[in-house]
Amino acid sequence: MTAGRMTKRQILGAYLNEVFYGRHAYGAQAGAQTFFSTNAQRLTLPQAALLAGLPQAPSTYDPLSHPERALARRNEVLRAMRLAGDVTRRQYLAARRAPL
Repeated sequence: MTAGRMTKRQILGAYLNEVFYGRHAYGAQAGAQTFFSTNAQRLTLPQAALLAGLPQAPSTYDPLSHPERALARRNEVLRAMRLAGDVTRRQYLAARRAPL
């Protein structure tokens, strides 16, 4: 790797450590703590899908202020994951049934 170049993994890591999730939470770890009081590595699939959908519009999809919007957005993320083959049908259905 030459100076000034980053791998895809490094780019993703930098993004996840800086992205805004709302409620003064910057980074995936802060988002996990803010919304689920847990470590980012311990997020469940439905929790991770919720966080993945927040950066697009954190105040619009805030699960505390707008739970119905947050649920719909989370389910959009889950559907995209299912269509991409990132989760099984069983995982998808179980995650959609999970509460916020």
